[in-house]
Amino acid sequence: MLKRSDGTTVNRGNPWQYLATAFCILFGIAFILNVHPIGDGLWFWYASLLRGGQRLYAEMHLPLQPFFIVITAWLQQLLGLSWLASKVLAVGQLLAYCITLLLLMRFSSWSDAHKAIVLLAVFGMTISAFYYRFDDYHVTGHLLVILSIYLLLLVQTQSRTSQILPYAGILGIISGVSLANRINDGAALFVGVAVLLSFFVMPRRKLPAVVIFVVVSALTLWSVIALTGDTVHDWMLETIIRAASIKGGTDNVMRAPIQFPLTIAREIRHAPSLYTNLGYALVVVLFFSALLPYFGHRIGTKVRLILLGLAYLPIVVSFTRFSEMVINGYPIRAIENLLLILFYPLICLLLLRVFRAFFLVPPTNWNPRELLLILPFGQLLAGAMTSSQSFLEAFPPVAIIRPTSTKNGGAVASVVSFANDGLFIDPKTNKNTGLVQALMGLAEEADEARRQI
Repeated sequence: MLKRSDGTTVNRGNPWQYLATAFCILFGIAFILNVHPIGDGLWFWYASLLRGGQRLYAEMHLPLQPFFIVITAWLQQLLGLSWLASKVLAVGQLLAYCITLLLLMRFSSWSDAHKAIVLLAVFGMTISAFYYRFDDYHVTGHLLVILSIYLLLLVQTQSRTSQILPYAGILGIISGVSLANRINDGAALFVGVAVLLSFFVMPRRKLPAVVIFVVVSALTLWSVIALTGDTVHDWMLETIIRAASIKGGTDNVMRAPIQFPLTIAREIRHAPSLYTNLGYALVVVLFFSALLPYFGHRIGTKVRLILLGLAYLPIVVSFTRFSEMVINGYPIRAIENLLLILFYPLICLLLLRVFRAFFLVPPTNWNPRELLLILPFGQLLAGAMTSSQSFLEAFPPVAIIRPTSTKNGGAVASVVSFANDGLFIDPKTNKNTGLVQALMGLAEEADEARRQI
């Protein structure tokens, strides 16, 4: 927004947001082209077997949810099996995710540049996980969550029943698809949206909206399961009961969200001193950054600059060993773990404000949109359930059993066996290629490895 000399404003659009969105899309396409060949067969064969008549649960005993396999099989049937056709789903999800983020920014009163920074930061944090792919169910889950947030914000602006109930139905479809995409994330989204609908919708329209949402969610989930040819019983047996046993049992899965902050705290406590110092520095930064807006009017500009300088000084000192931190991934892990821990007291503060708003005297700066934090918090708890309380490792520490004797069953013996079978012979020279020497060096190092904790 620009001001004319007469005091009126001129809307120049949102160039920074559009530029940030374009950058995210282009970066995502490069990401797809460079990263996806690592695991191109992951969903390909599940979808191919499904199209061939195999049932995911009764015959293949798949512990995963069906939606992503069903949609991949449908695209294979529609577009074929070429490499380029296999990337259509990835690019489609990338575009949908970036555009939904852009639409979500409309509800913020920040400047165009500030919104662009937030958009870039959200996109960057989304793809920072080492397992992230745009043709995978993880991005599908993230897309469904931000779509739900966008629709809930639209619901809050509606007043007539004829406008609210269609949104409730669409939210039901999204939650049903989320349940069929990843059961724990979908359950968290389902509960969160149901709660938010009861707060965002006017009292007279609350019950019909929630009923439509629940019914449509159930029908959508049942429809996706029916497309696989399996029964609901087989689906529940493989994806809920047996899948929980893979994660250490139902008790371990249910305890994981409660123990999650303690798990992160232990990781910080046992981390290198550099990692810990960075975490403490970030705590100081967040503390001063949170207090200054409330007390800034009582102190001068110079004092505020000095306080901020003192707050950021530990980070400057920590970054004197910047190369070591980057190589070991300390900055990302420190920020991630710190924010994960701080999210719990943030939610407690939100619950306190909700209690005051609805049962006592509402806070002067109360905004019902604060309740939307329930959705990402629910996804945090759901993620802890499936990742065994850690976002950096899919499973807790386990014992690795290897042959007690390397003479006949070790790595060197395996390479020698492959070489004797002629696996590495070059047809032109009738001799082993240089790959054998390289593998032998790796095999010798593997056989010399000793037990570590």
